[in-house]
Amino acid sequence: MRRKISLLTGTGMLLLVMLACSMPLGEAHQKTRAARTETAAATVSPTDTESPGATSTFAPTETIAPTTTATATKIPILCNRAKFIMDVNYEDGTKVKSGASFTKTWRLQNDGSCTWNPDYRLVFVSGESLSAPNAVQFSSSSVAPNGTVDVSVNLKAPVSAGTYRGYFKLRASDGSTFGIGDNADVSFWVEIVVENEESASSSSIPELTRALKLTNPYMQGNDVKALQKRLFDLGYDVVGTADGTFGPKTDKGVREFQSDEGLTVDGIVGQKTWKALWE
Repeated sequence: MRRKISLLTGTGMLLLVMLACSMPLGEAHQKTRAARTETAAATVSPTDTESPGATSTFAPTETIAPTTTATATKIPILCNRAKFIMDVNYEDGTKVKSGASFTKTWRLQNDGSCTWNPDYRLVFVSGESLSAPNAVQFSSSSVAPNGTVDVSVNLKAPVSAGTYRGYFKLRASDGSTFGIGDNADVSFWVEIVVENEESASSSSIPELTRALKLTNPYMQGNDVKALQKRLFDLGYDVVGTADGTFGPKTDKGVREFQSDEGLTVDGIVGQKTWKALWE
């Protein structure tokens, strides 16, 4: 009995093996693919990754450097103070003939808080007096603060040659003197250069470095222009305009001048004719 059962069991096992071997290859392949597909389907798809949000960037705060305010120094307003505006005439270094009389004028401003009434005076304080009076009225009307006035004084140049300077201030009606500057203690002045007759005569004649005459091409230069201006000033308008070119008109003017002065009429401006033009 046991031998029959063992025989049957072995026969069954053999049949199963034969059936497995007889299964078509394609079917087995399909099952393998299906299993793979199923496995892939079971794979969890990656979840969407949230993109990182924009990071807020804070601009650095601008640091404003503290400003330093310059404190202006206030100049105290004095009752009497003058401010120099300009030399109306006879600027520093002006040449004046020996012994000549002249009138010097300054333009001043009332830079104080008090009005200058007609009792205010111009006074000489130091230096060369140039024959100035000790005091002189400079205005017949009042000069209010911030107003301007031309202050004049009659002077006379010394006889000797040299440079001369005289200092002046103003005097209030109470007798106090004042000048220009922050503290009203600075004098204003006149400065002249006195020349003797010989030096004044020689220095007033321009230097001639060549003989001027009609040539081809025409001579040109500042010396020709000076000649033309001088002839024109003397009434020889035949030269026309002073263009610096020695043409026929200039030649004619020179000949007329030489004839009138009793010089040799040759149209040539040498030292003799040149000196005669300025005598």
